[in-house]
Amino acid sequence: MSANACLQQLARKIKISNMNRPFLAASFLLIATFGLAQSTENPCWKTAMAQSEMNRCADLDARQADADLNRVYQELLSKLKSDNNATRKLRAAQRAWLAFRDAHLQELYPAKDKQAEYGSMYPMCYAQVATAMTKERTVQLRRILDDKEPCDVAGS
Repeated sequence: MSANACLQQLARKIKISNMNRPFLAASFLLIATFGLAQSTENPCWKTAMAQSEMNRCADLDARQADADLNRVYQELLSKLKSDNNATRKLRAAQRAWLAFRDAHLQELYPAKDKQAEYGSMYPMCYAQVATAMTKERTVQLRRILDDKEPCDVAGS
């Protein structure tokens, strides 16, 4: 299933106000971008035919993205260990980002019974959003680790 299918399913299940549509579209554009990369990075996607297999592949992608994020975060903490202020601020920012990611996922999928409300695609869609957000955060931390100029947002 594509990220577009996730968006269509989500749009059918919840009423989206005009104000939220651009934000939702941008979120799923990000998912689609990472979704295309996922299909070539993870061999799991080449053989996944059933929804349960696609859910498993998306979960593997999310776990790998999380492991990458944690590795870069630990490298950055190690680099900053002599600066207590910077370390404290990085930890606070990371906690805030994790809270934001989790809250955003709950915002996108607010139903109590998610399987019943969003169907069998829900685990895959949830994992794809989480993966996209985690990869984006990893890029942000990597830029800090690599001493990139904070104002140079175009030069990834």
